[in-house]
Formats: sequence, C-alpha cells, structure tokens
Amino acid sequence: MALSFPFIEGLKKTAGNIDEKIFDRHFCIQLDCNTLAAIEKGVYIQTVLKDFFAPLNKISGPSLYWFEIISNHTPQEIIATVKSAAASDTKRKFPRLRQLRKEDANTKILYVGKSLGIAKRMVSHLGYHSKEDNHGLQLCHWAKGIGLQLQLHCIVLPATVGGFLDYFEFELAKYFNPIIGKRRF
Repeated sequence: MALSFPFIEGLKKTAGNIDEKIFDRHFCIQLDCNTLAAIEKGVYIQTVLKDFFAPLNKISGPSLYWFEIISNHTPQEIIATVKSAAASDTKRKFPRLRQLRKEDANTKILYVGKSLGIAKRMVSHLGYHSKEDNHGLQLCHWAKGIGLQLQLHCIVLPATVGGFLDYFEFELAKYFNPIIGKRRF
C-alpha cells in the first residue's frame, strides 16, 4: 500500500496544470557593465541604476533568469577575468567557474538562476550587497574592467509553480550550460 501525503497530491495537481503558457511572461533588460561604478556607502543602488531596476521592482514571486553576453567577450576571457578578480579580492564570494568543454567555447550565456525576489537578487549579482560574503556574480568588481555588455532575461512565473523553481533552473542550466554556476553538464 502506497503512502499518501496531502502535499504530494497538491504537487501532482499543480504539475498537471503547468503548460507552456506560464513561460510567456518573458522580458529582457540590457546592462552596460561600464555603468557599474563603485557606489558610495549610503547610496541606494536602485536609484543609481533605476532603469535596470524599474521592471524588476514590479516582480514579486518566483522567476527564472539568465544573463546573456551581448558584447564580443569569449568564455575564456570571462573565466580569466573572474579568476583574477577573485584572487585579488579575497573578501568577496565570487561565483564558481566551470571547466569549459570544446563544445562550450562559443557560449553566450553567463549565468542561469532562480529567485523569489529578483530585484534583491540582482543587487548581489551586481556586486553591491552590503555583506561581502554574499553569493553573486559580483559584476561591478570585474565586468566593468572589460566593458562587458549583458542582457538579463527574466521569466516571471505564477506563485503556484514556485515549488518547481529548482527543477526549472536545473533544466534551464542544462539547456544553456552557462559559463558561471554550480551546475556542470
């Protein structure tokens, strides 16, 4: 006799209602890393980068996102730059880098992530979190120096599928095989 748990039935029901239309709320925001200046303490980052944060501040609940490289930087150049920045700044938590395979040599996807509060998560990725040991891309600490140009893609999901965020992130990362991140495929 199989055990029955109410939450499993709820997950099955939610999973049965998922269709591809939930992924239709997709938008993009360009990010010129040259604008990621060192911010003075006390300056609220969302006012300095208001055009970047305006659409993100409207999102509440689960979302998937990825950073696409739109400048002419290679994965090898990015890995070397992040390694150099991480070696020179031992206080910051820089992202895990993966070994590039031959077939990944031309990838344009920097990172794949998920969030329940994307605006706050972007503060960490930009490198402006008040805690230096906060995990994130730390873009202001290395990407400005090479003039990296990115496009942030975001898919806003309904709250009912928030429990599937880990799975969706895993599948998205498997599909894109990003340069930076904890997953290796």
